[in-house]
Amino acid sequence: MIHLYHHSDCDKHNPGAMHPENAGRLQAIMAALHKSAIEQQLVYLQAPLGTEAQILLVHTGAHLAGVVATSPTEGTRALDA
Repeated sequence: MIHLYHHSDCDKHNPGAMHPENAGRLQAIMAALHKSAIEQQLVYLQAPLGTEAQILLVHTGAHLAGVVATSPTEGTRALDA
């Protein structure tokens, strides 16, 4: 069995029209997996929010602090160009 974690918030990812990473890319991957030979081996699971300790496994403390410092109390904010 292959555990595949996904969260519906990923479908809202919109970094702008010219950014290579976007919700459409993820949706295309998920559609391809559903049609693939490994579909029978996939177990779809809801991804939980990452803890600070888990985030720090793949990002520096300075990066996390920067994201937290620029996070708005309401709405959204762009983090990169």
